[in-house]
Amino acid sequence: PIIGNITIDRTAPQTASDNIPPIVDQTTLLPAPGSVIGTPVLASSVKITDTAQEKVTASGVNVSSTIIVITNSAGKKIIDTSNSDHGTINYNNVFNVFSINLSTQITENDVYTARLVAVDLTGNVAAPITWNFTVSIDTKAPVADFTSINPRNGQLVETPLNAVSIRITDSGQAANVLASGVSLASTTIKVTYMDTSTTTAKEKDVLGLVSYDTVNNKLIYTFLT
Repeated sequence: PIIGNITIDRTAPQTASDNIPPIVDQTTLLPAPGSVIGTPVLASSVKITDTAQEKVTASGVNVSSTIIVITNSAGKKIIDTSNSDHGTINYNNVFNVFSINLSTQITENDVYTARLVAVDLTGNVAAPITWNFTVSIDTKAPVADFTSINPRNGQLVETPLNAVSIRITDSGQAANVLASGVSLASTTIKVTYMDTSTTTAKEKDVLGLVSYDTVNNKLIYTFLT
C-alpha cells in the first residue's frame, strides 16, 4: 500500500496523439464518379485533409502510404500506387490535393473502378472509397454523304447561290462509345471559281464561313460575297 499524499501536477503538459483518420473530399475525385471521358486519362487527383483535434496537432497525410488502385472491367489492375510502376505522386500542401500523373495513359474504352485508401502519418486509415468512371474515346472518322452535296456535282445553277452544303455524320464505333461530333475547327471545305476577268484565267477561292446544322447533320459553307 501507498502511505502518504500523492501530488498531481495538472499544469504539466499532457501528450496526446492524432487518432483521427484523414478526410477525403469525394466531390473533388478525378476522374469524377460516373463520368464518361472521351480523351485518354492522364492523371487522378483528390483533396485529402488531415484535421487537427482539440489540443492535438494533425500528423499530416502520408503520401507514400495513401493508395489508389484502378482496375478495368475484367479486374486487371491498370494503376496501383502500392507498387513502383504507377507514375509520379504528389501532394500539394497549400490546396491539400493528392495527385498522381499516370505512367501509362488509360486509353482503352471500358468501365473502370477506382479505389482510394487515405492514410495519415500516425497510421490512421480512412474508410476506403470506391467509384467508377468510363473511358469512351471516339476513334471513328466522320462520314460524308457525297450524294447529299448541294448543289450536286455537275449541276447547272441558274439562280444566285449563297452557300453549298453536304451531310456529314459522326457516330460511335460501338454501343459504349460516344461520338465526339464534327469539329468545325478541323473540318475544311473549299470552293473555287475560274476568274476570267484577266487575259490568263486563274482559279480563285470563294470566301465564306463554315457552320454545322446539328439537326440535319449538314455542313454548310456560306459565301461572304
